[in-house]
Amino acid sequence: MYNGVMTTPENNERMAADIADLKEGQARLEEGQAELREGQTRLEEGQTELREGQARLEERVGRLEAGQTRLEDRMDRMDDTVGHLVGAELEREVHANIVNIASRQLGLNRVRILQSKIVTRSSEFQDAIDDAEEQKLITEDQASHLEQSDVILAARRKNDRISVHVVAEVSGLIGERDIDRAWDRAKTLARIKRTPVIPAVIGGSVAPPQQETANQKGVTVIITSRLSG
Repeated sequence: MYNGVMTTPENNERMAADIADLKEGQARLEEGQAELREGQTRLEEGQTELREGQARLEERVGRLEAGQTRLEDRMDRMDDTVGHLVGAELEREVHANIVNIASRQLGLNRVRILQSKIVTRSSEFQDAIDDAEEQKLITEDQASHLEQSDVILAARRKNDRISVHVVAEVSGLIGERDIDRAWDRAKTLARIKRTPVIPAVIGGSVAPPQQETANQKGVTVIITSRLSG
């Protein structure tokens, strides 16, 4: 008898079988635990690789964004360069054809260029600006703003022979700022010359919203045929 159990050959066999099953179960449990630990290790390795991959991806994205920024900067500089070249060419075209533009588009004759990006401001016109500033007719800022105008003309209207002045801004694509500048500078010039002043914008094209703004402000829009075609 063993622990209250009758020891017989059959009992011994069953006990031996139970012990064998227990050992086999223990072995499977230990094997499962080993596989679990191995799986945990692989999971941790996978997580590490994932983090490393994420870090490499973020680094590549960072380099891509930096490259995109550099590309955009270069494109902006190219746009500025092209814009300056187009603007300079347009200013030369306007200057070369300003008499015809004023005659055909504005109904003027006896056109004189008082100021442009190509022609130096006349001493007479500079004196008029300085005198108006001294007399407090305009502010220093208004004088400086007027002196940055692309084109200022003195002329006479054909229909009534009244002396007028023109303040024109030149731009390949006419925008809101060009319209506002022409309008503001024309008001300043009217305080100096006390004559009718025509604000105008001259360019290659204008969008409908900007055309409407110009119409509302009384700014004449002149599209040059070469650049608009």
